[in-house]
Formats: sequence, structure tokens, C-alpha cells
Amino acid sequence: MPREIFFWMVKVLTPRVEKEDTHWRRPVPVDVKLAASLHSLVLGSSYFLCSDQFGIGSSTLQEVVPVVIDAIIERALYLLDSTQYYDAMRRRQKT
Repeated sequence: MPREIFFWMVKVLTPRVEKEDTHWRRPVPVDVKLAASLHSLVLGSSYFLCSDQFGIGSSTLQEVVPVVIDAIIERALYLLDSTQYYDAMRRRQKT
């Protein structure tokens, strides 16, 4: 994936994925959340192995991946025209 697309995705997903900084912890940056989620999904590696590569806990990654996926789907549906979405779903069901 080109860097421009990755950082565009970070920018677009930040409002949905970013957490606030607290006195107890610093949140995992959105770019790390996105990279770790995509890495885990594309390679099919376990959360344990993937979390070690990105320096976050496996339980944290287990919570992050569904949030990132939901944000990507939400944004994709927003960008698609509803008629294009339904046409694509109909074509998918026929195959």
C-alpha cells in the first residue's frame, strides 16, 4: 500500500478510532492501530505475534481490530453511493 493511501486512511479514520489521553495511560496512536490491524488481517497472523511486532498488547490488539474494521466499513459505505452499494451486494449474492 502506498504511504499516501495509508496516511489518508489514518486521517479519515482518526475521528472514529482515536481515544483520549488520560492520566493512567497514553492511547495507542491511530497509525499503529491501523497498521497492526491491516497486518493481522492480511497475513492472518495471530494477535500475539502481530502485537509483539507493533509493541502493543495482544488484548489491546484484540480490541482494536474490530474497531478499525468497523471504521473502515463505515467510511467505505459513506463514500459509496447507496445504489452502487446495493448493486454490488446483488451481484455478490448471485455469484
